[in-house]
Amino acid sequence: MVTTLNSTSRTPRVSIITPAYNAEAHLGETIESVLVQSAPDLEMVIVDDGSSDGTLEVAHTYARLDRRIRVFRQNNSGVCVARNTALAHARGSIIALLDSDDVWMADYLGVQLALFEQLPTASIITVNAINRGGARDGQPLSEC
Repeated sequence: MVTTLNSTSRTPRVSIITPAYNAEAHLGETIESVLVQSAPDLEMVIVDDGSSDGTLEVAHTYARLDRRIRVFRQNNSGVCVARNTALAHARGSIIALLDSDDVWMADYLGVQLALFEQLPTASIITVNAINRGGARDGQPLSEC
């Protein structure tokens, strides 16, 4: 069973796909990093994958504040099924993946969209990430 909170007919340029399972502790920060993007023509599609914590409530709280956030819930089926559920509801011409415990810098989407403009035949653009915690805390995931 899949249910939704928000619905709007506007077609955004970017659909951000966020599967969430028991992500209450981090989901708010993840959503906030989307809401401050310098490229605001987006929607965030969050699929709660049958969480037993407050994940769904966090998602609904933000969805009530910003119509660009759409929330769906399904029985626990795993991250791949949750991503596919989100993709089925995505309306944007560009898909961006964002896990429920990750955050973006404010210019993340803007930089990626600029790359798509520079490289019109590109189908996929990926970027580096900064480690959180552990021996490499605050350092890039890979040295470019």
